[in-house]
Amino acid sequence: MKNLSIAPLLSLFILSACGEGQQSKNLQVTAGANFFENSRRVDANAPQKRGLARLRGCTGFFLKNAQNKNLVATARHCFSYNAPQWCATGTAKDEASGIDLRCKSVAAGDGRHDLVVLEFEDAPRDRTLDFELATFPLTKDLRLEMLGFPGDLYNGARALKLTQNCWVIEPKTRNIYDDPNVVDDRTFTHNCSTYGGNSGGPMFIEGTRIAIGIPDTYAPNDFSQRARNERAAQGVLAADFAADFAEAIANYQIVTRASAPPSTNSDYPLEGIFRDDESCQITVQKISYNTSIKPTEMTVSLAEGCETQGNLTLTCNAAMACTHASGHLELAWLGAQSFLLNGKTYSRE
Repeated sequence: MKNLSIAPLLSLFILSACGEGQQSKNLQVTAGANFFENSRRVDANAPQKRGLARLRGCTGFFLKNAQNKNLVATARHCFSYNAPQWCATGTAKDEASGIDLRCKSVAAGDGRHDLVVLEFEDAPRDRTLDFELATFPLTKDLRLEMLGFPGDLYNGARALKLTQNCWVIEPKTRNIYDDPNVVDDRTFTHNCSTYGGNSGGPMFIEGTRIAIGIPDTYAPNDFSQRARNERAAQGVLAADFAADFAEAIANYQIVTRASAPPSTNSDYPLEGIFRDDESCQITVQKISYNTSIKPTEMTVSLAEGCETQGNLTLTCNAAMACTHASGHLELAWLGAQSFLLNGKTYSRE
C-alpha cells in the first residue's frame, strides 16, 4: 500500500486482510461499534441471506443472469490480487443453503481492477434474490445498505450483518490509492460502517437488490467514530466496472439496471436532535426508509423534560405520518427541519 491522497485521513488501508488479522483488545468504541455516527448494523434476516456468499474470509454476492449461472461478484484483493490462482482450488459457500460451490473460472476481471466476477459450478440454488448490477451514475445522498461478514471485535461469530442508514457522499472520485495492483477502479465515498470481512460484499440501493459497488476501504483497527460527512470510506463503482467489461457482462447475460429507482421522501431528515420551546429534547434515528417494501420504522429517544422518556419505535406511512404501537404518540413531519408530535412543534437544533 502506497501513500493516500486524502489529507485528513491518516490511516486508510485496503480491506486486504478481510478481517482475519489480530486486533487490539484495548480499542474504545461508541454507538454500538459503528464506524460512522449515522450508520447502524443489525443481524441479517433469512431473506437477506439469499444471494450472499462467503469466500476466504470475505463476502461475495450472486449476480442475476439469464443463463442461470452461479456468478459471484467480490473483491480481488481477497485473493491477494490473484483470482485465477485462488479459483483453481477455491470454493464459495451459498449463505442461504450452506452449500459449497467450486470455482470454475474468472468471468470478468483483470489485473487492474479490484472488483472481479467469478463463475462457480452450476449447482441448483435459489436465485430469486440475486443482485442486479447498476450501470447508471450515482447521485449524492443516494441511500444505501450493505451486507457482509464483518470481522471486527464486535462480531466474533462472523454473522451476516446488514448495515443501514448510510448514503453516497461523493458520487464519483478517483481511486485514492497509489497502488500498482488497483489503478483503474473508479470509486465513490460513503458513510456505511465498514470493517474487514465486508470486503467484496454488495453495497446496494436501500430496499432493492441493485448493487452499486463493493466496499473498498476503512481504517483498520480503528474503531473511533467518524462524522457522517467524513471521507473515511470508499467503494468501487459497479457501473464503471460493467462498462469496462461490457463484453463479458453481455456474454453471461448478467442483468443490469440502467436507471435508479425513484427516491422516497428524500427531503426528510435521516436523523437529528430536535427540541420544543419547553426544552423537551428528542433524538430521531431513522432505521428503515423504504415505504414501498415495508412501513418506515423510526426510533426516537425522548430525554428528561419530555412527558414520555426513553427509546421508542414508531411506524410511519408513505406520507411520513408516524405512530407508536401504543397509540399515545403521533408524529408528522412539517419539513426537513421540524415535525409535530402530539400537537407540539419540534425544531432541529
